[in-house]
Amino acid sequence: MKKILFGLICIIALSISCKKTDTSGCWQCEDNQGNYHGEWCGENEGEAYNKAKASNYGGTIENFRQYCKKK
Repeated sequence: MKKILFGLICIIALSISCKKTDTSGCWQCEDNQGNYHGEWCGENEGEAYNKAKASNYGGTIENFRQYCKKK
C-alpha cells in the first residue's frame, strides 16, 4: 500500500514539474521617456519582437527587452 501511494505521489510530482512554461503573451513598449510605442503579441518573446520589427519598431532585441514589458 505504501509503495502504491509513494508511486502515485511521484507520478503527480513529475507531471507538475514537467508542465510546459507558458511564454506566450503581449509586450507593451515605451521609449526611455515613457512614450507609448506599441504592443505586440506572440507565442514567445522572439515572435513578439519580430512582429514589432516588422511594424517599424526600430530597436534591437536588447532594446526590446529593455523598453518592452510583458503584460
